[in-house]
Amino acid sequence: MTAATCMTGERIQEAKPVITATTKHPNETTGADELVERFGPFGEFRLYLVTTPEQRLICWRLVHEEYRAKGYARDDETGLRYSEHDALPGTGTFLIRKGETPIGTISVFPDSPLGLPADELYREEIAGLRAQGRTVAEIGRLAVAAHYAGDRKMVLNMIDVSHIYARSVLKADDVVITVNPAHRVFYERRMLFDALGGEKRFDSVCGALAVLLRMDLARQREMIRLARGEEPDPTGRLRRTVYRGFRDEAEEYRFAARVRKLRCPLPFTFLRRYFSGTPACVLNSQDLSN
Repeated sequence: MTAATCMTGERIQEAKPVITATTKHPNETTGADELVERFGPFGEFRLYLVTTPEQRLICWRLVHEEYRAKGYARDDETGLRYSEHDALPGTGTFLIRKGETPIGTISVFPDSPLGLPADELYREEIAGLRAQGRTVAEIGRLAVAAHYAGDRKMVLNMIDVSHIYARSVLKADDVVITVNPAHRVFYERRMLFDALGGEKRFDSVCGALAVLLRMDLARQREMIRLARGEEPDPTGRLRRTVYRGFRDEAEEYRFAARVRKLRCPLPFTFLRRYFSGTPACVLNSQDLSN
């Protein structure tokens, strides 16, 4: 399986020149405290919750490079891909390294007064979920270095942790994703996502086609339980999904607790530098009480 890309259509922030942030940060001295887990046959992959300015820049650069390679982004002098949604304190970004090499990243965006990135094209469809009183998050910016795009276990681990973050950290009821129509079969057949919005072109990904898909996170938790054989699956359908390899409820609880412990706000000087056009109410709302 190759990486089934989650595109993120978004209003791209006008980037400032890349200057390494110098403001001291709770995790800045060693860079080790953000490590959530090791995985792989020999523990060669390291999964980080991104909490430092340096790690943010690494992820934004990796996304830009992979989007550009796929034709979703044009050359940019800064070499970064990010938007005002990255300034939100609830946004969760994960980074995978092998050794010192960054090889994968994925982000989860909470709903907020800014809306979600997918509102650019699918505001009406997402508004229908909000009108039901449901809390919605968006998963996007799944980017994997080309050499590792075929590593099925690594990609599925990234997808698993992003859903855990949405469900158990942000307490979302649903996640939405925008994907290239070429990848929708994977998400609908192997993960049982529901279609929410039809094909449209995203200007922010160079006019690439996308569809909007939705997952009820409580339903997904139940599907994981049945796929893992904790109870018989009456339909037998879940055996054909990817959920057998997802974390069970106890593992999810421990993972989410670890992530909540590691979360911390970005330095305000970094926010001012890279999000100068973002409303002050967003920059001043570094509340991680979820």
